[in-house]
Amino acid sequence: RLRAATDRAADGIFLDLMIEHHRSGVSMASAAITSDIGAVRRLASTMVESQRVEIDAMEDLRQRVP
Repeated sequence: RLRAATDRAADGIFLDLMIEHHRSGVSMASAAITSDIGAVRRLASTMVESQRVEIDAMEDLRQRVP
């Protein structure tokens, strides 16, 4: 679908797919925050924070792409 799209349609599809991808990453990392291994907890926490920032940025962009 993305490969067949052009211009702004491709931009919108890309953003939609990446937002969903990052939301899934937040869900997975959130589950790992309770790990017994400190390094895993820290990595998961960092991932949740960074993915949320990226989701916010992509959602802002998405509002500008028809």
